Amino acid sequence: MKKILFSFAALAVAFGFTACSNEDEVIENENSGKLIVTAFTEQGATRTALQGNDKEGYNVVWSEGDQFYVYKQTKQTSPFQRVEGPFNLISEADKTNGTFEKEGDALPDFITYNAFYGDFPEAFSLDYLSDFYPTEQTYSEGNIKGFPMMAMFSVKNGKINGPISFRNLNGILRLTVKGTDTVIKSIKVSAAELPTPITLDCGAGVELTSDGIDFNIAMLSGTFTGVEIALTDTEGKKCVKTFKGPNGLVVERSMITKAAFTASDFQLFNVGSKVTIGGNEGIVVDLNHDNAADVIVATMNVDATVANGPGCLGTKKTYDEACKAWSGWRLPTVDEFKTLCDVDYPTLGDLGEGVGTGALLWDFDEDAEIDLYLPLNDYEEEYPYDKYWTGTPGENDTEKCFYFAPELDWESGSYHDYSPVGYYYRSEEVPYKEEAAKDSEFLVRLFHDLP
Repeated sequence: MKKILFSFAALAVAFGFTACSNEDEVIENENSGKLIVTAFTEQGATRTALQGNDKEGYNVVWSEGDQFYVYKQTKQTSPFQRVEGPFNLISEADKTNGTFEKEGDALPDFITYNAFYGDFPEAFSLDYLSDFYPTEQTYSEGNIKGFPMMAMFSVKNGKINGPISFRNLNGILRLTVKGTDTVIKSIKVSAAELPTPITLDCGAGVELTSDGIDFNIAMLSGTFTGVEIALTDTEGKKCVKTFKGPNGLVVERSMITKAAFTASDFQLFNVGSKVTIGGNEGIVVDLNHDNAADVIVATMNVDATVANGPGCLGTKKTYDEACKAWSGWRLPTVDEFKTLCDVDYPTLGDLGEGVGTGALLWDFDEDAEIDLYLPLNDYEEEYPYDKYWTGTPGENDTEKCFYFAPELDWESGSYHDYSPVGYYYRSEEVPYKEEAAKDSEFLVRLFHDLP
């Protein structure tokens, strides 16, 4: 990613700052104990204003509750140190000019003050400034909240040479999402060049419309690859879309990069819902216990003819055969298998009269109907279990891989009592994993990542 490298002298050039004269003074102070100033956002009439990739102009306007702080450097290589503020917006919102006030009298004389709008710390370096982008952002209808901006001004004889004219430090990624009956709770943008993903908090939720809702997100300037956009709605459904483009996602300073979607472009996955991918059925599972979809688990073992009852075990396969069983599907990791089997301590259940096979059972949507079975061996064993391949490599990953052995412990009832107090998954002293040669043959239960 191309970074903006800052120096004290380069700031004015990079962001179009110009020297101001006393004739531009916009300070009002009548010894009232309040310092009142006027500040401007970067405006559409200037050459440096935000422009869309369709050349549509865009002004960032002040919002209710906005504030900024004033910093200074004692020398070019020293950190920015916060010296005054906050200056709080006291005029009408939704305008490019705003009146701000702070407690106290006029600022001391200084040749170059720096005003920063956004969530900046009390002290930071030039390197920090070059890499700064807000990782936690808040949705603002028709606007962008906390979009980082900077202004430079001087104070001479107790008077500010103004106006305090802010310039944009970042660019904007604008996601226009269309849909109906969907309320967006949050949006997360991740990319290979972003050390920390950006999360846009939509508060109580933003309801989509057929015309589309704009979600503006502050991004560093540069070219981003491996971009993923994840939406989560108020029902906990999560979906992910990968940005496709041969040259990556390009964001320029003071420009808008637009991407438009409809809700149908995203496949919303509700925990417990059944989906079919590549002709094979799976069920959406929440592995992380955060009420959001994480992965799709096949509803049947490979080569099984039914989910339960006769034919539910499927065919035991070597590791290489297991990997090639279903196109696009994959073997789970040991940790994924363990986490899945730890969910609500699934019980052993009857898979059909006279079948003689036990299983771990899940009821994800709590409707008293079994949603997922994981067959084990004959339940007349003292501790029913069976071995499943995982994709976690062993110490010699060319020859060995780990298998996972779910196991059930007898708690109460009889072998013919399949109530929830019958068999329970043992959470301790269970061989969760063990290395095996890849030419060994075990059962296969495949997973699929959310598309």
